[in-house]
Amino acid sequence: MSPSRRDVLALSASGVAVSLSGCLDAVADYLGADAEGEFVVALANIRRPSGVDDGPGTPEDIVVRIDLENRRPERLAGRIEMELRYAPDGESAQTWTKTDSIEARGGTSPRAQYVFESAYQPGSAVPGDYEFDAEIVDVRPVDAR
Repeated sequence: MSPSRRDVLALSASGVAVSLSGCLDAVADYLGADAEGEFVVALANIRRPSGVDDGPGTPEDIVVRIDLENRRPERLAGRIEMELRYAPDGESAQTWTKTDSIEARGGTSPRAQYVFESAYQPGSAVPGDYEFDAEIVDVRPVDAR
């Protein structure tokens, strides 16, 4: 006996439900259903300023543009700890560090820009010879005002 339309429909519906449950879990994780990853550095772009008149910094500086993500619904504050490293071809690394207090409304992706003064090494490739790490620590909710 061949399966009825009802049997095929029920089997298809359960397959779709199983597929969607995996997707929904991934979306929930991305949106911060887990305790970690609620306020993160999503992207960093390392570059040299094009000139003193065109923006922050001087030609000897390295500028890092950072996209943050607050994946929680409430306003969050924290401290961003950043490290820029110059270590071409396995040479000993030079490092520059910065920290900053940050705050973002819930569900937003603000952008920040930081200047690492005198970090450019003549003849180096930007961003190729540089590495950047950042982490948001001491994350806490901010009282609504």
